[in-house]
Amino acid sequence: MAQEQTVETGNLATVIVSVIDSKGDHVSASIDTSTTRLQKGNSSDTTWNSVVPVVDTINTGVYRIKFSGLNPELQLNHNDDHVRCKINGSVLGTAWSEYHIPIRIIPSTPRAIVKGVVKTTGVTSPSTTEFTTEFTNVEPYVGRTLIFTSGVNQHLAVKIIDTTLDSSNARFTVELHNEDPMPLAPSAGDSFEVV
Repeated sequence: MAQEQTVETGNLATVIVSVIDSKGDHVSASIDTSTTRLQKGNSSDTTWNSVVPVVDTINTGVYRIKFSGLNPELQLNHNDDHVRCKINGSVLGTAWSEYHIPIRIIPSTPRAIVKGVVKTTGVTSPSTTEFTTEFTNVEPYVGRTLIFTSGVNQHLAVKIIDTTLDSSNARFTVELHNEDPMPLAPSAGDSFEVV
């Protein structure tokens, strides 16, 4: 599967899993999200047990496991606790359990401001909680703040809480910092900055 992976400090942890057969070929697998968890070194640790991961298929046998909303957030001192991703799943009906990927927590890095626009052609219409962008990559936006620089929401700041692909473009799920939806849906061509 995988060796030690690095994760930045904060409330989001993402690991990539590569499942291969005895010939070295990638094979489809099913990741059990009801038991796959982030865990500290002690096998009885329950710190993040309430955080259910989301699994995305990147390619055949390659999966992204994303834990969001970690509380407490991952900190550098958690390296002393030997944090790991405990994965359970199955391949062709044969289950495996307790596969562990060690996690090394690193300082979060300052991110550059990214400028973009709302897109509507060929994608799902914008709403007060979701809209599609011109970006073709869904990472690394979750947890960042988006500020509209034009349109009906000009100067409004929202938090990006999820990203998905809409056709081949990144679709953001957002909320105000008090967890309410935006007052108005953006329109095509509205510009924004992700900080």
